[in-house]
Amino acid sequence: MSIGNFAVGIGVLVIAGIIEPLAETFEVSLSTIGLLVTVYAVAYALSSPILVSLTGRVSRRAILAVALLLLFVGNVLAATAISYAIVFVGRIIMAFGAAIYTPAATATAAALTAPEDRGKAIAFVYTGFTAANALGLPLGTFLGLNYGWRLTFWLLAIMAAMSAGFLWRGLPNDV
Repeated sequence: MSIGNFAVGIGVLVIAGIIEPLAETFEVSLSTIGLLVTVYAVAYALSSPILVSLTGRVSRRAILAVALLLLFVGNVLAATAISYAIVFVGRIIMAFGAAIYTPAATATAAALTAPEDRGKAIAFVYTGFTAANALGLPLGTFLGLNYGWRLTFWLLAIMAAMSAGFLWRGLPNDV
């Protein structure tokens, strides 16, 4: 679950590191590209309470897989975008996945551990997000600036798909 949160964490702010090549590709201003951070934040903030409450009775295993699938789809859209609008839509889809994933991963980690170990389990989930800010963001920026910004989104898509596979195989059906 920590690896999924690593992908979520990079996805949140990686735009800041690849803002110039994105602006050049789509021939828009830096502030227009900056809206990709804003739309992600707004979509996440507005959708998280709604999506989490709507999925409360669904298995966490399924929720985590669907959330990571949304991250995958959003990143593939961004990686293959031929227009700014497509990246914009991809960012919204990514935000919906992240809005479900982090709360569900936290709840799942707590549910799978003994009461005395729940704090450690939750901290481990958030370690992925912390590592994303400390390591993933600079790496995503480096790769995006040196090998093309699309590579950053492709790598995030691959991480989301791999995480979904690991969680689907590793989590019990009844979680």
